[in-house]
Amino acid sequence: MLPRRFPPGCSTEGAASGGIASDQKMVAAPGKQVRRPFALSTSRFANRGNHSFPRTPFDWAHQTYGRRIFSAASKPTNIWRWYRFALTTFFILFRKSVSTAEMNSKHDKLAKDTFNHGYRALGRVVYHFQELERELARAVSFLIDPVEEEAADVVVCELAFKQLAHIGYSLFDLYNLPNKETHLTEWKRVLGLCLNAESKRNQLVHSNYYACYAGGPDNMEFIRYKKTAKFKRGSRLVDEEMNDKAVEEYMKEIAGVGVQILACMSNAFPGWSERRWQPSGN
Repeated sequence: MLPRRFPPGCSTEGAASGGIASDQKMVAAPGKQVRRPFALSTSRFANRGNHSFPRTPFDWAHQTYGRRIFSAASKPTNIWRWYRFALTTFFILFRKSVSTAEMNSKHDKLAKDTFNHGYRALGRVVYHFQELERELARAVSFLIDPVEEEAADVVVCELAFKQLAHIGYSLFDLYNLPNKETHLTEWKRVLGLCLNAESKRNQLVHSNYYACYAGGPDNMEFIRYKKTAKFKRGSRLVDEEMNDKAVEEYMKEIAGVGVQILACMSNAFPGWSERRWQPSGN
């Protein structure tokens, strides 16, 4: 049997820890590390420093590279780096989600305020038009019957606005009044304003509306949207900003017409609203 050979720097004493049958431990030469000898044994491989001897190439690869990765990740410095990276990523994503939620909340509040303001403006315009229609219906009811109010009201309550204007002009022309031409001309002008007010009211009521940003992230406008296809004008797309100034323009063309109806009728038929008017011949 040939003598067993050991690497340089190792004594023949103590080969038991290297998997060689001996009761003595290996002793390193001065200034050198202990190198365990490579030895094969038919028995179970010895446990060398809590690391099993590689049985297959896959075990060897795992011990060589996998242990290196795990040992690097297990260092306190690397663990802190991974922790800091994960924490930073979490805060970035969390802050982004919070910023998005805040932005959406701000956008929703601004859009809600814009729509509420636009709804109130449209409501004022519609209210004043209904007041105008009521005054025109009262005037036509008087022209139908200057004495009996109830029967005339039954007639006018089912008439459309344009029908009220057309019938009102024809009935006014039937009366023999002093300065008839002057009163009739004024009445015709007022009825023209009534028809124009109805056109403006229809533009607002039969349009769609939306809110959009204009001039900055904090400025949202209320827009009227309408697509038409008239015979003379062809297909047209209307986008109108319904700000306070535009609403006031609509109000001027609608709200003041009812007052002019009262003035014109009072000049031609004094006391007409209480059914106290008497013809000039009586």
